[in-house]
Amino acid sequence: MCGSPSATRDRPGAMWGRPSAMRGGRCGVRGRSGPMRAGLAPGGRPVVGWRGRSTYRRAVTQQARPAVAVLADDLTGAHASAARLRAAGCRAVVTWRLGAAPEDTDALAVDMRTRDYGADPYARARRWAGHLRAAGVARIELRIDSTLRGDPGAELRGVLDGLAGEDVTVLAVPAFPGAGRLVRGGRLETPGLELPEERRDPGRLIFGTAAVRPIGLGLIAEGPEAIAAEIAARRGAGSRFFLADADSEAHLRVLATAADLLEHPPTSAPWGPAGPGRLVTVSPGAWLAYRRFPQPRTYALVVLSSRTETNRTQLDRLAKDHNCLILSADEAFTGHLPTLNTPTDHIPAPADDLSASPDGLPAPPNHLPAPADDLPAPAGDLPAPAGDHSAPADQYSAPGGGFPAVVVVETLSRRTRDGAEAWAQSTIAAQAAARVLETAFAAGARCSGIVCGGGQTASALMDVLDAEWLETEAEAAPLCPRSHLGSGPYAGLPLITKGGLVGTETTLSQLVTELIGGN
Repeated sequence: MCGSPSATRDRPGAMWGRPSAMRGGRCGVRGRSGPMRAGLAPGGRPVVGWRGRSTYRRAVTQQARPAVAVLADDLTGAHASAARLRAAGCRAVVTWRLGAAPEDTDALAVDMRTRDYGADPYARARRWAGHLRAAGVARIELRIDSTLRGDPGAELRGVLDGLAGEDVTVLAVPAFPGAGRLVRGGRLETPGLELPEERRDPGRLIFGTAAVRPIGLGLIAEGPEAIAAEIAARRGAGSRFFLADADSEAHLRVLATAADLLEHPPTSAPWGPAGPGRLVTVSPGAWLAYRRFPQPRTYALVVLSSRTETNRTQLDRLAKDHNCLILSADEAFTGHLPTLNTPTDHIPAPADDLSASPDGLPAPPNHLPAPADDLPAPAGDLPAPAGDHSAPADQYSAPGGGFPAVVVVETLSRRTRDGAEAWAQSTIAAQAAARVLETAFAAGARCSGIVCGGGQTASALMDVLDAEWLETEAEAAPLCPRSHLGSGPYAGLPLITKGGLVGTETTLSQLVTELIGGN
């Protein structure tokens, strides 16, 4: 993404931008999918290059995007929605400008400022919905005021026109029981708060004169499967708009589960895998904490190449304490990751209960040949993606199945005859680690940080990741400083280094725990 911010802010797809490798003008590797070639660098150091186009170039151009975006009419509403999204396990960011959100956001809460003096709610909602659609955001919710102030009808029309051409179903859940906003029989009840009569009819204010199908408390009592089946059946008969009652947190939880079933139906669902098309939801945000949003997988990466007994002992302990996948450098280049399609068991369960007011919420890729035994690839030849500093995590599976919490790349089992071979093994380990990052990035996983054992290996890794400097944070353990990469495509990625003779049996495990816990 080149040019000034003003030149890119309003372009569809510019919201999260491309990884910094693209912005910096360096992208991918200089050939890496073909046969290897070896030679000598100045000074007699052995080098290895790759001929052909790298799969990494394709991976680095992928954009991170939120799983959900909430469009609110003002900042307090956007902020309140973001708090609920955070309670649902999302990293939520509030923004009010196109192009202003960070690249690794799970959820976006937008202040459309539709209630500003002179604002056009329809036009602003239409523009934002079109922008989110172009950016590939799958879930869109319109956040309305809990007492139905503003012009939710105009905003919904704008959202629908922004999504023109899509098959859209709208489910409105206007209740916020924790704040005393209840909906029974399609009417808004606010005990202790006087409201004009016209603000007690959410169906008319949201949908205007369109035909609306009610989701009453009786149907809610039958459970989420019954609700999903009813909406799907009515949708098949031509209905598009649905309004749900709710007067308790339990009702919101059931409705949230029903919406999740519609968007991600089980194979046995009577309404079939197509569901209702795109489901747009409307609410004051109360039920967001109970929605289940796909979460990116995370892992810590450990790179060990210094052949010491300390490293071996620490690796054994790490494997006991954490769900680890331990790979030799060869295996890291040729291994297969399990498919990362965000299975149901990886969508976090909803929160048990939230009852606070809206203003104070509690809240298989192309295989590469393995590197030669005694020749490393040239350092600095493999920049990696930035953004969420992630790597694809679907090519490797842990011994017990599923994606591991820790991926270890090691060359401890390889014997070296002299310093040149030791240096070569360090560079091979670094390139293998970059391969893991590359593969995980393509599969949508995030690396929570790297622990690198051995100074030579750490230097080689920085070259391979195209990092030019580190910003030091603190000492994670004696002689184990923690920093983050200050430049290059992985800028911001945490790094802990340790010498091959540093620490006790538990040190490596403790360092990994810090990275995982701090993720």
